[in-house]
Amino acid sequence: MTDQKKLLSHEDVCTWLKISRQTLWVWRKDRGFPTALWDTSARGLRWRRADVDAWLEENGEDNIRSRSSRSSIAKIRARMARRLVDEYVDAWLEENVDAWLEENGEDNISSIVAGARLETWR
Repeated sequence: MTDQKKLLSHEDVCTWLKISRQTLWVWRKDRGFPTALWDTSARGLRWRRADVDAWLEENGEDNIRSRSSRSSIAKIRARMARRLVDEYVDAWLEENVDAWLEENGEDNISSIVAGARLETWR
């Protein structure tokens, strides 16, 4: 079988294009990625390499890559937001735990922690 007639599994396509499986499904749904064929012998979807090559040429591989990087940027923003929330929560806890300790004394904390440990094991 020549390279252009080769049928590719989703793993093959993802490895070749260096994308995740989720990205492949998004491209199929939203970006007109070539229609997959059902391979009865392998019981799975397969793409013709020639169809994928044509789609890449038509859509511009650089353009596709830049769109993919937008999802990476969104992931980075989400991580940054989580870090900010974590920092805020840490600061709030530190402030409020100190106030609680001043009110109740540090000796009480060990009995509360011990009680919480017992509850988790029951």
